[in-house]
Amino acid sequence: MKLHHLAVVLCANIVTTAALADSMHNYPPKETARAESVETVQSAHVWQPPVAQAAPAGKTRRQVVEELKQAEREGLVPTSDNDYPPSDWRIEINKEKYAARHHAAQAK
Repeated sequence: MKLHHLAVVLCANIVTTAALADSMHNYPPKETARAESVETVQSAHVWQPPVAQAAPAGKTRRQVVEELKQAEREGLVPTSDNDYPPSDWRIEINKEKYAARHHAAQAK
């Protein structure tokens, strides 16, 4: 008997949820006159392709990568969160490390 009650409550819950969800829209609008032509009503439901949007203005991936490489060459890339912005001392060390890495890579 309990299973029967559970099934009834579950069905009632599903039906009322669907009914409430369906009642929250305003379609067709109540202000719309009933004398509208079929053509007007049908044209409102025609799918329209999205409007092409211009590409976001900004830098390209290649530009960003080049800027990061330039910052690394100049020693401006911080080594930790605590070293931001990098101090003059850290910039000099970063430049030396960069030069050492790239001279070693070129020697190979």
